[in-house]
Amino acid sequence: EDGTVYEPKKRTSGKPINLDALRPIPEPGKRATVARLFVSGFYPIADVMKQLDLDRSAVLSHLFTINKENGLGYELSEDSASARLLVPEGHEAFAPKQPRAKKTAEA
Repeated sequence: EDGTVYEPKKRTSGKPINLDALRPIPEPGKRATVARLFVSGFYPIADVMKQLDLDRSAVLSHLFTINKENGLGYELSEDSASARLLVPEGHEAFAPKQPRAKKTAEA
C-alpha cells in the first residue's frame, strides 16, 4: 500500500484484428453492407440501425461476426454510440461473392 490511487482500467469495447481469420468480406451481402459503413472510421450505430432497419444488438452482432469470420477488428467509441472497423494496412476488405461450388451427385 503506497497510497497510489489506481484509476479503474477503462475497458474499451471491441475486438482486435484477428490475423488468422483475415479474409475479404463477400459482396453483395448484409455483412459487407454493414462493414462498408464502418471501414472509414467511427460511424454512429444509430445511423446504421436506421439505414438498415436493424436493432443495436444486430449491428453489434454483425461487427462480432465480421471479426470472427473475416478477421477485421472493431472498436466502440467511449460513449459506445459509434463504432469503427480496424483494417490491417494493405488488406483488401471486400471481394466479389464466389458462387458456391455445386456438389456433384455421386451415382
